[in-house]
Amino acid sequence: MICNRAQVLGDVGGDLAFRSGYPEAKGVFLREDELAGGGWQGGGRGFLFSEFPALIQKPERLGQPPVVLERSGKDWLFSNHPRTR
Repeated sequence: MICNRAQVLGDVGGDLAFRSGYPEAKGVFLREDELAGGGWQGGGRGFLFSEFPALIQKPERLGQPPVVLERSGKDWLFSNHPRTR
């Protein structure tokens, strides 16, 4: 079984700030440069959910342009690979 841990891009704030200092939160909150240098450019599929697509509309920072998979209202789902069927 493959288990992936969800990560959060951006500053810690709002509802997430409460537990961000706990030891188990280490590695959960990413800066944009950490996303670009990490799994986003790797061979595996990565996903990014955002209410703010402007955060990742700078493909040169990610190294690999994000692909829009879905959009519903203000919520966007991106991947580092095109959709496959």
